[in-house]
Amino acid sequence: MELPESFNDLHPIVRKLFPITDPSELAHLSEYRKQLQAYYTFNKIPPQYFDLPPEKEKLPSTPQALNSAVKHLFPCAPKNDMELRYLIAKLREHYTFRRLPNDYFKTRTKLPEDPKSIKTKLTYTYPITDKNLAKEFLAEIREKYRFNIPLPAHYITANPTDKPELPTDHTLVTKVKLTIPITTPRALVNTARILREHYFFLKIPQTWINIKDTKTVDKPDLPTDLITAIDTINQLAPD
Repeated sequence: MELPESFNDLHPIVRKLFPITDPSELAHLSEYRKQLQAYYTFNKIPPQYFDLPPEKEKLPSTPQALNSAVKHLFPCAPKNDMELRYLIAKLREHYTFRRLPNDYFKTRTKLPEDPKSIKTKLTYTYPITDKNLAKEFLAEIREKYRFNIPLPAHYITANPTDKPELPTDHTLVTKVKLTIPITTPRALVNTARILREHYFFLKIPQTWINIKDTKTVDKPDLPTDLITAIDTINQLAPD
């Protein structure tokens, strides 16, 4: 039997498949074709069996060329993955793309060594020791600078996070299983990384650490804070 020109005249079993209105259904087109061939003979599925929305434009190479619905969102400096996913979803409502060009992100520079070289709306006294002021400071610099938390101690000593302070007594640490004393540089870095997920601290207490000196040449002492330790771990830790 010849395939009807109108999908409304299809056999009830395959009538429910048409018209195809969602682009994601195109992935199942070969299966739909097989089901049609069980009842009809045809070369190709007629265009009237499709009612797809117009194809989206390709994403412009620069955010300045975006339409008015999303142009105000870019360039962006998302604070976290959730915000980035939201921005991508908004773009996909209007455009098709695989990845965002670099021009869609605000350029952030590395946090300078001297906090007094940073221009902020509020005036801060460093190191910042007040939790609320620390949060305000981070909110001010987030879009312009890239950094990890905790910031160096000459910037902030207060806890700007919602995480609890790391106890100085390791027996009071309940969120992480610890092996104390810490005896290798690599274990120090790994322990700090795991603890950082649950606690706020500037340095792991020195009383937790018992790393034997195996240096044969003069090298700087291994820092006990995670960020600085990562920079020197390859020199201090054997493979």
